[in-house]
Amino acid sequence: MTRTTFGRYTMLPQLGQGGMGAVYLAIDTVLGRKVALKFLSAQEGDPTLRDRFLLEARAAASIDHPYICKVYEAGELDGEAFIAMEFVEGQTLSHRLTSGALAWPEATAIVIEVCEGLMKAHDRGIVHRDLKPSNIMLVADGHVKVLDFGLAKRIHIGDQTMTDLTGAGMVVGTPGYMSPEQLSGRTLDHRSDVFSLGVILFEMVTAVHPFKRPSSIETMGAILHETPPSLTRYKPEAPGFLDTAVQRMLAKDVHARYASMREVWKDLRQASSSALVAAAAPVVSGKRSIAVLPFVNMSPDPEQEYFSDGITEDIINHLSRVPAFKVVARTSVRRYKNSDKSVAEIGRELGVENILEGSVRRAGNRIRITTGLVEVASEAQTWGKIYDRDLMDIFAIQSDVARNIAEALQTSFSVFGKPPAPERPRNVEAYSLYLRGRFFIQKLTPDGLNKGIRFFEQAIAIDPLDARSHAGLAEAYVNQGHFTYAPPSEAFPRGKAAALRALELDPTLAEPHTSLALAKLFYEWDWQGAVGSIERAIELWPNNVDAAVYHSWTLCVLGRQQDSLAEARRAFELDPLSSMVSSNLAWALANNGCFDESLEQLQRTLEFEPNSMPALAIMSYPYIGKKMYDEAIRYLQKWKWRKTQLSAVLALAGRREEALAILDEVLSGADGPPCWSEVASTYLFLGEREKLAESLDKAYAAREYMLALAAEWSPEKKDPLVLQHLRRMGLDR
Repeated sequence: MTRTTFGRYTMLPQLGQGGMGAVYLAIDTVLGRKVALKFLSAQEGDPTLRDRFLLEARAAASIDHPYICKVYEAGELDGEAFIAMEFVEGQTLSHRLTSGALAWPEATAIVIEVCEGLMKAHDRGIVHRDLKPSNIMLVADGHVKVLDFGLAKRIHIGDQTMTDLTGAGMVVGTPGYMSPEQLSGRTLDHRSDVFSLGVILFEMVTAVHPFKRPSSIETMGAILHETPPSLTRYKPEAPGFLDTAVQRMLAKDVHARYASMREVWKDLRQASSSALVAAAAPVVSGKRSIAVLPFVNMSPDPEQEYFSDGITEDIINHLSRVPAFKVVARTSVRRYKNSDKSVAEIGRELGVENILEGSVRRAGNRIRITTGLVEVASEAQTWGKIYDRDLMDIFAIQSDVARNIAEALQTSFSVFGKPPAPERPRNVEAYSLYLRGRFFIQKLTPDGLNKGIRFFEQAIAIDPLDARSHAGLAEAYVNQGHFTYAPPSEAFPRGKAAALRALELDPTLAEPHTSLALAKLFYEWDWQGAVGSIERAIELWPNNVDAAVYHSWTLCVLGRQQDSLAEARRAFELDPLSSMVSSNLAWALANNGCFDESLEQLQRTLEFEPNSMPALAIMSYPYIGKKMYDEAIRYLQKWKWRKTQLSAVLALAGRREEALAILDEVLSGADGPPCWSEVASTYLFLGEREKLAESLDKAYAAREYMLALAAEWSPEKKDPLVLQHLRRMGLDR
């Protein structure tokens, strides 16, 4: 092209040749910005190519994401089809690879961002189909841009039929990066992009294409028929999690591959929060793990204790939103309140290298917060600051503390995200009531949840637009339903309504998504909906312990026991001194048949919290798995509230008369409504088929979920009536 202008654009030198046409640098004279102008190449007379060219514009323009190259304008002028796109300064990944392999942390960080962009494309039903290093731009600001949707295909979503301008069986793409189904001309979906990205990730880490052969035909044959080599064959230092992920991305059977780009993103990002992030940046050893000890209440009024606890929790929440940090959760640090242990002792017990200490003094609407960051190894303070401000500045103070800690630990919020922008409380009185509500609902007792609800409702009465109070109200209600402190038919719908209202007011909050997940999981039995809600919560807040625990439950229900265990381990790493989190890990271990390890985990839990109700409730479970029924019975006989479970294990052990005696007592209603799922288990082991069927009907009517959480090894999962009941619940796996 020799012209100097094209419409309102001033033409500058050619930038390169894209998949379907030449690309030029140009200046938009109306908006005064640089753009990349793409023109259809020599075959522009072919109407199909012209349509496909414009499809690229429509496909890319429908995706609004910072990691996807933006399309500003598309159309025809003087008989030439063109697309005006964002001009991206940087270098293509293919150019970068000419200098050799990338360090695996850098390669993984690039793929994580590509995943994020493609997740948005896939959500809109768009498959790229031509992912390759030359279509990934490494931008000067350190991020990526996915380019060239020229071969993008729209797939069927819901009731809407999307357009594909390639013919049936037509093979399009770049052979070395095409999936087996793409090379075969078969129907494809978003999993084809997963395969292509796996090839790119392998190539980035090793500087070797996993299927490259002397000719294109041989390369295609290798993609179709040969097993890819291990990353460690070329890079022995590559971590195991990365090799596993790449092998799964490169599975030839689409059903063995990651089911979605979101799953790839989640696996890599979770691993990056430990191994990846630690290796990805030059940091001083021991500078990324931290525990925030309960801030001391220095106010004259001891009733302000809730306020200092609330400040502590909010700062923990700010820090834990950054995957670069290992932040010990609130339940583990709470036991060190008023402790006389040294910083070194606490640091060793929690497994962290840094401790944040502080105090809070409130007088009216003035607040004084004193903070100090201490390195555990040296017990030296590495940062400290005193804030003497108006209470309206409390959110800005919390953000400033988190940001200063990030700087002190030689990292930044831009590693994978950033904390919420500081805001001012809409109303100081409402904020104080919100903190009171948080203080009480963390007790997880009937009285604590009721008090929390009252405080949240008072806060909302003062400020109806306070999203966090609505989120707190949702959490309180769903926990009432979960622990049956209130009728589930009342508590869960109230919790769901409060969560939806919170998200309507602030879509960036993670907590309402965890509440929605519980309601969907334990009341509505919307299993896939629960997965979506909990994964969204984790996207918004990667280190949210509650979300990790709930995710482990959800994965268990769906039969993904190994994934459930992995999430339970992640939650335990974040909150090692929470008896609930520790017991949840023991439960997940038992579900996976690791009975001895489960018992060891429960014993450790009872060492630091001897009366832990979750640990005591689960203790019989691994004994049942080991068929040590007498041990399970001996243990269950100690706990009045496990009578239904006791009757089931007695029946399982063949002690029929004892089982019936306990069951009669349970069914009398003296101790409240029975758990019909456990009654059903008892009748199953007693061989009472009609009563089993009746109990299952009652469990269904009561919306009980317990059998959905039963391990695959449990006798219940082998019975046809129970399996029919699970299918009725929507679990046909």
